[in-house]
Amino acid sequence: MRKPVLLLAFLLGASLACAFALPAAAGTQTAQAPEKTYAGWAVGDSTDGYGTILHSTDSGATWTRQGSAQDIPDTNFSRAAAIDPLTCWVIGGISNGYGTILRTEDGGQTWMRQGSASEIPASEFFKISIVDRNTAWVVGTPAAILFTDDGGRTWTSKKTSNIPNILLQGVYALDANNVWVTGDIDNGYGTIFRTTDGGATWERKGSPSDVPNSALLDVHAVDEDTAWIASRGSPAPPATSVLHTDDNGQSWIGQDLGTGLLDTNAITTIGDNIVWVATDADGIYRTDNAKDFVRQAAAHGAFSYYLIDIQATDANTAWATGRASYGAGSAAGMIEHTTDGKTWEKQLETPFGLSGTSFAPIPNFHFAEGTTRPGFEPYFCIQNPGSQEAQVKITYMMGDGTTKEQELGIVAHSRATINVASYLGSSDDIAHDFSATVETTNGQAIVAERPMYFNYNGTWTGGSDVLGATSPSSIFYFAEGTTRPGFVPYFCIQNPGSQQAEVKITYMMGDGSEKEQELAVAPHSRATVNVASYLGSSDDIAHDFSAVVESTNGEAVVAERPMYFNYGGAWTGGSDVLGFRP
Repeated sequence: MRKPVLLLAFLLGASLACAFALPAAAGTQTAQAPEKTYAGWAVGDSTDGYGTILHSTDSGATWTRQGSAQDIPDTNFSRAAAIDPLTCWVIGGISNGYGTILRTEDGGQTWMRQGSASEIPASEFFKISIVDRNTAWVVGTPAAILFTDDGGRTWTSKKTSNIPNILLQGVYALDANNVWVTGDIDNGYGTIFRTTDGGATWERKGSPSDVPNSALLDVHAVDEDTAWIASRGSPAPPATSVLHTDDNGQSWIGQDLGTGLLDTNAITTIGDNIVWVATDADGIYRTDNAKDFVRQAAAHGAFSYYLIDIQATDANTAWATGRASYGAGSAAGMIEHTTDGKTWEKQLETPFGLSGTSFAPIPNFHFAEGTTRPGFEPYFCIQNPGSQEAQVKITYMMGDGTTKEQELGIVAHSRATINVASYLGSSDDIAHDFSATVETTNGQAIVAERPMYFNYNGTWTGGSDVLGATSPSSIFYFAEGTTRPGFVPYFCIQNPGSQQAEVKITYMMGDGSEKEQELAVAPHSRATVNVASYLGSSDDIAHDFSAVVESTNGEAVVAERPMYFNYGGAWTGGSDVLGFRP
């Protein structure tokens, strides 16, 4: 809901005085970061002459303010949309005659305003939905609908003549063509529009018989048929707190959370059944069966808060953001966080209002393959594209079950090269086979590759190079493989977890038959599978294969397929690929 902001003079003075004490204050919070680390942004009211943009590289445990009055407009911001740890959009109010859209591509060290008064209307923007780093939708008032597919270099209005001039407060894009938009009341019921052709045409969904006479404040879609909508409160029970459709909006089912006049301000989904909503008066509700909502124990701050944004990255990890709901405290803001999907802890309170948060995971890079046996020379090449030094740790998980760690610092806008053999040594035994995880320990985003040069068995020479997997998975697919003469394929399987992984490899042979192989991979270790030793070798299609490598006990792994060859008796070399994860 569009909430009133009562900036009393004495409170504004307090806000100015406290603004630069924010990082220290945030650091006193006790909330624990989840196992996966996130970079994120929080946005809110203008103070000290420019809109508030806060940044975190530790999942919200600590925050620093970004920008200054010289590069950030003097307007309130409503939402942030993090694409990755370096890239984020921020939207907000009108400045210099047109609505504000900002973007950073360097982690917030610099923010560039997008568009101009000739392209962007004089609209206050309330919601943004991103599809990828190039594609986004923005809505606001009056009836503003904007679209970009080039990273925001250009924005196009997608408002058609059948969309009334009302405040639009919700947008969710499944892709560049399939988009939901919600907003204020028109013709006696809340507004829901749907496009399937990228905004060329819009169809209004619902009717007064199944959509309430209330503004619809947020929308989140699961797929082309299934969507959830948050509704403004109603004085008359049964009130509609949320709406749900599973038939592409042809019919809607309303649910009453028992909140009465309290608005349901924001909604988010994980999969088909998990739905979180945030309401006025510190309300956080969740369902795990797409039906029965249960109120969760929200964190409590100095005030009662309108919780006006909620974002979940998985079933256990979510953030809620709001502003105080009465009196002088209406200028105050709060962020709370859950890491178990049930209990919420306060991460931050500010003397100015906050309107939204958005987080993206800071990836670690996992490599299943690696060896420093004689004839192999592996390296790690690590890029730091950010503007601050990255503290990096490499954890080597050796073939004999031991682990070793290597730490280094990588200066901003640079690369480091690690000669692995110089750290691990070289010997012809499993203690010098390894998998590895490359991670940052100070939240700065990196990119890691592993080139490796080889003289296989003293006869086949070449090299390979792979990017690391950004997360383990329970399943990997490989389309290529053969054990015909002259080809030697392997599977290298990393288990970065703390429990043994039970792994099954399903070989799908060129003749239509299947074979299965099972093995156990110890925690913090790697296993190597010589495929020819299991499938045998012969020059026929029965020895061509594709494969599925999956963990059968839920312990996530990483799988690569190195293969060495002497093609046609003339071309020698090798290749290595990371499996596909759905």
